Amino acid sequence: MGMDSQVKTESSGHFYWITSDPICVTFFGKTLVILGDSLAGPAAGLRALSRCAGAMAKANRARCGRMPSASLPKRGLLYNTLTACWWMASNFILYYSLTALFVPHLQKDLNLSPTLAFWPVLFFNLVGFVAMGFWGWTGDKLGRRWSMIIPAAIAVPIAPLYLLTADFSWIFVGYVLQGAFGGALYSQLPSYLFERFPTEVRATASAFCYHQGVIFGGLVPLVLTFLAEYFQVGLVIPMLVGTVAAAMSVVIALLISPETKGKVLVAELQVA
Repeated sequence: MGMDSQVKTESSGHFYWITSDPICVTFFGKTLVILGDSLAGPAAGLRALSRCAGAMAKANRARCGRMPSASLPKRGLLYNTLTACWWMASNFILYYSLTALFVPHLQKDLNLSPTLAFWPVLFFNLVGFVAMGFWGWTGDKLGRRWSMIIPAAIAVPIAPLYLLTADFSWIFVGYVLQGAFGGALYSQLPSYLFERFPTEVRATASAFCYHQGVIFGGLVPLVLTFLAEYFQVGLVIPMLVGTVAAAMSVVIALLISPETKGKVLVAELQVA
């Protein structure tokens, strides 16, 4: 492991513990040399500064070069990458199944006014914002996965409460309640996604998994609208199927994924 940094994921709120990093060590060590040489004269200080810049560039090239993004599909990271992609795609499909067509459903299928459609959406987001704090706390207590598995599982029986009714009271209560579960299971997304990968590919791997999920999520409104028109069932049935299927997919993807709470993260390929 050498001088590579180590991170322990006890708390998602502050899991970036700075220890020894090659570039930092090089920088501070060379800075001391510069200060010492500067006392001997300006010329010596400039030469030391040049040596410092060269050493930092060399250290940076060494760090970037030994773990290219091509490592993602290789043995040791492939399973973790695939399950992370599955989890992220399920997250985005669930989110857009919950939100993208809800207002059109209220106005087109139920003929509700824009004013009435506004209130459940507002409180869905407000409750979700607060609930994310609770699920984040749960992630530090029970683990990253269970703080997402539990709300995803609860989101399944909640969906019919507000989708299979024309009563606005049930729609309002059910959708706002959904904000605390299906709308709030994303609190662990940044910490869990980053913690799944070793330091050298963390930015590349997390960005790749995240954005392929965005692609699948972006297709949800188009696919659900097509299904509604093709089968002439309105928006509610495609929304219900999308919500239930995606929530169950989130649960399955997380059950077969690694837990990262309390795991010491290192720069080398350690995640299987």
